Amino acid sequence: MSEYLRSRYGDKAYRERVRIGPIPERLIRPNMDKAELRMAGQWRKRAPAIVFTPKKVVIIKAAVVPQDSDIVGLKRYKALFGKTPELSAYKGLPIRLELVYAVPDGLVLDYARRQKVNAVFFRPPWVSDYLAMLPGRKRRGPLV
Repeated sequence: MSEYLRSRYGDKAYRERVRIGPIPERLIRPNMDKAELRMAGQWRKRAPAIVFTPKKVVIIKAAVVPQDSDIVGLKRYKALFGKTPELSAYKGLPIRLELVYAVPDGLVLDYARRQKVNAVFFRPPWVSDYLAMLPGRKRRGPLV
């Protein structure tokens, strides 16, 4: 993820592993200070990466071989974004979802397109070595 963010969004503000969503009500107690609220917020989901530009927000998930669940996760992060107190300054901006992949899976990429998720091919050099360690069925998408 870091390699992709640096190569594509190096001049933009971005964060990785961002806590996202509201702080669960059941954890909030009267008279909690900011540090205690921040600690209560540690139980939230994490978006893999978020890029902040003046005109939009980009929520990114990366996978060597993408899965349908990656798209579902991106849509969940988008739904939680507007409920995240620390990100309220960006609340009115359009949100783009981006699935970064190194091995194409036609079915998943078609699903991404239908769900309005931008799929981006990115294959750094280390991916080939990683794939060589996996069994053949895990090195590619299904042959459907």
